[in-house]
Amino acid sequence: MKRYFVLILGLIILGLIVSCNKTKEVPQEPDISPTPTIELHLTIIEACPTDTPTPVPDISSTPTPTMTVSPTPFFTVAPSPTPVPTSTPTPKPTKTPTPKPTKTPTPKVTKEDHSYKPYERYTMLSRKSSNQYKLQQVAVTNEHGFRMCKDPNGEWRYCVAMGTAWAGGQPEDIGRCIDIYMENGAVLKCCLGDVKSTPYYGKDHNDFVEFIVDETKLQKNVKAHGDVSYESPDFVGEAAKIVAYDDLFIRF
Repeated sequence: MKRYFVLILGLIILGLIVSCNKTKEVPQEPDISPTPTIELHLTIIEACPTDTPTPVPDISSTPTPTMTVSPTPFFTVAPSPTPVPTSTPTPKPTKTPTPKPTKTPTPKVTKEDHSYKPYERYTMLSRKSSNQYKLQQVAVTNEHGFRMCKDPNGEWRYCVAMGTAWAGGQPEDIGRCIDIYMENGAVLKCCLGDVKSTPYYGKDHNDFVEFIVDETKLQKNVKAHGDVSYESPDFVGEAAKIVAYDDLFIRF
């Protein structure tokens, strides 16, 4: 028993000796770092500043606006309906009625009336010394083949041949302006371009006026019948009045 006690005690003493030796082997060095010193600096002010201090704004009178936050509306976006294409009806083409050609009334020609109106080719007036030829040098052919002259008033007139009773038969009468008032209401503005051999009518005694024309440009109906009444309704029928002007001449 004593042996065990002595053995335990010896182990304890041996452990103490070992621990002491370890402590001696690593001696701790003392902390010799200097203690920091704090330097104080004193600033001496000789006098107080005299500047007026900046006034502090009085904010007591201006209330601080309170920011109100509107509640975010809650809404739903409905999808836009897809438009259904509407079919535009195709308009039906409207048919423009074709105007019916107006028929030139057929002139009634008898031996008793004077509605027949023949024509004379202007190339027949070929004697260069005559006033008839000189008048044709200032005349022009219109789109229907009629020889036309412009009077002093600027009005275009048909060149015609008439009897001596209507316009005189002297050379100086060539160029005289004549108005033929028709029973149909038209007024044919004319000028004397040639004189017929009889006082009133032509060789058939049923025409009182001949129109001087360029035959190559006449309408087919006019050429076929030899009558300018087929040109236009203005030429159809009898004359109601003939006016010859003494002071209105076409000069050449």
